Amino acid sequence: MPRWVSDKTVKLREDRDAAKKRFLLIRTRHARETWRKLNTDLNESYRADELALLQNQMDELQEADNRGDYNTT
Repeated sequence: MPRWVSDKTVKLREDRDAAKKRFLLIRTRHARETWRKLNTDLNESYRADELALLQNQMDELQEADNRGDYNTT
């Protein structure tokens, strides 16, 4: 798992995987909807984590530029 993935995302992934297993066993509409909802939530969480990573990198580059640390930038 990449370092930039949050604990929330890891938990959502575990929940989503468990929901998929439940759906594959019982094949009910409710189980399918639960699995799909968790999958959507997981994708959104991954996007938020990636955005936070990119924002952090941009902030670090801006600070390096302000310091005149052009080797970093």
